[in-house]
Amino acid sequence: MGQKVHPGGFRVGVIHDWKSNWWTGRQEFAAYLL
Repeated sequence: MGQKVHPGGFRVGVIHDWKSNWWTGRQEFAAYLL
């Protein structure tokens, strides 16, 4: 049996963006940290 590719992960960067963002700018980082 072949392995299936997850359709959401396959389209990241082409059609969709990531569902979560792990990085932010310096100004927002302090606000999110608290």
